[in-house]
Amino acid sequence: QEPNVDDRNSTNKPKLQEEKHRNSTNNAKLQELITTSKNATTEDTTTSTSAIQLQPIGIVRSIYRLCVGTPRQGLLAPNARGCIQLHKLGDSSVAAAVSGLEGFAYIWILFVFHLNTQSTNQQRRFKAKISPPALGGKKVGIFATRSPHRWNPIGITLCKLDRIQVHNPHEVTLHVSGLDLVDGTPV
Repeated sequence: QEPNVDDRNSTNKPKLQEEKHRNSTNNAKLQELITTSKNATTEDTTTSTSAIQLQPIGIVRSIYRLCVGTPRQGLLAPNARGCIQLHKLGDSSVAAAVSGLEGFAYIWILFVFHLNTQSTNQQRRFKAKISPPALGGKKVGIFATRSPHRWNPIGITLCKLDRIQVHNPHEVTLHVSGLDLVDGTPV
């Protein structure tokens, strides 16, 4: 015999109430996280930025000396070759740190826009919306572009790993192509 609709709804009521309670608890937790995050971003920025400290682990050697003439993307210049000279990493062996890397065709490189004078200026002011040349005057948010003029001068690029040259345990050179970074760029 088929149960009537009222019977089915009454048996599901405890489950529905439990789910409602769980959803409201999750929403309250989410709201608390959002509030905490908003409060953290409104604190004095000098305190929060001093918490992040990066030390370069290497330097780019490239044919590009200035930003002008450097490809916007490595894919646009797949034959642009260069290298990354890795520094000694404390007491650790750089050669050991790159062990296994030869199994990859491409590597991601995190770098600093070291020639970006706006990012080194303590009184810097960046526009939230800009007009990239490729969009013909249309304005978009800074994070929707490849502009180096950002609050944090950190970039990422993809290069083809051609070979790894180990000179000694503390000297390693990564030979790459599709390079779109200026000579002297810290990585």
